[in-house]
Amino acid sequence: MKISTFKVDNYRSLRQVSLDKLGNLNLLIGENSGGKSNILEAMSLFFSEFEPVKGTTTGLNEYFWYKGSTKPITFEVALELDGDKFTGISAEDKAFLDTVFGSALPPTLNITRSLLNAQGAWKTDSIVWGATTLVKDDVPQLSPDLKIDSPTLDRILRIVSALVKNKYRLVGTSRDAKGGDRFRIALLDENTQNRLWTLQQSTSAQDEERYSEFEGAFSDLTSFRLDPAQARLMVKKDNKRFPLGLEGGGTQGVANLLFTALVETDDSTILGIEEPESHGHPGLQRRLLRQIEKIALDRQIFITTHSPVLVDTAQGATTWLVDYFDGQTQVARADEFEGVIRDLGARPGDVLFSDRVVFVERRSEKIILEAFARKLGIDLAHVSIIPVRAMGSSPVTLDRK
Repeated sequence: MKISTFKVDNYRSLRQVSLDKLGNLNLLIGENSGGKSNILEAMSLFFSEFEPVKGTTTGLNEYFWYKGSTKPITFEVALELDGDKFTGISAEDKAFLDTVFGSALPPTLNITRSLLNAQGAWKTDSIVWGATTLVKDDVPQLSPDLKIDSPTLDRILRIVSALVKNKYRLVGTSRDAKGGDRFRIALLDENTQNRLWTLQQSTSAQDEERYSEFEGAFSDLTSFRLDPAQARLMVKKDNKRFPLGLEGGGTQGVANLLFTALVETDDSTILGIEEPESHGHPGLQRRLLRQIEKIALDRQIFITTHSPVLVDTAQGATTWLVDYFDGQTQVARADEFEGVIRDLGARPGDVLFSDRVVFVERRSEKIILEAFARKLGIDLAHVSIIPVRAMGSSPVTLDRK
């Protein structure tokens, strides 16, 4: 399952935000406090609190609403279902759906839900599976055409809940761990380390497969080998074992991310990853993105990032520019713009993370301009100077729209 369209109104800074034509790997880039995390958190709220009708969420306050608005927080979500894999439901439920819909299950599930107030009351505006309306205005809908009676509809809605509820996981590089030693703050909590140790000791085929995948990915990313000892995970370096919790922040962050992606969740879970570059050297960031791209072959992933390295390394990702303007978060696709930049011979990270951009004709002019700036004491730290080279005999021009 993956999200093809996600629209949210009135959540925190997201007065009206819409993301469509989403791919398996999606990058959200922009300045701090622009609303990137709000988008991932809005997705988490929708999936974690999903019910086919009604529902109640606790722990809310006025800050969940856009500027204290009393209008509902509304989610419109279009999901694409993989009929061949169809993870998340039992074989019996799959067979039951086949009897209702026929051998080809509808590939789309469209859901509109509203969080009405700070008391946490939800309303389901609609659930439409393919062309069949299952819920409208918080009321389950019978369908004479498909011979859906009340017991059948109840079971279908239970299956919808199994497909959607908690099928999104927000991932951080730190798990708010405490401890370490006197001079080291651990990012990898004891519970995670204990679970990895238990997994490594297990003789269950599924546990062995999951630990093996985790261990291989960790070694590929860090060049270190895990070597369990004394009932905890150790890292083997220079023929000596070191506790994983005493390794650098980048190594611990990688372990946390891989643990969530490869051990705690499966292919039916969509992942939202907050700034995977945290604590990571550029080389580690590139290797980590390659691993994330592998994971994204089987599931959908959303990433917030401030890293030009990740933007430049990503292959086939859908990139979104997130900006806070005129009191609200605004989102725009960067795909076409990135294509123009690559045609000019520049990297997207050169431009998308700069405050100002200057285009010059050739590399020699870039060198001269930078030399003049140094001579005049002008700081060009946040200015990208991009040489524009002609492709063949045709000049390269920029559209001024």
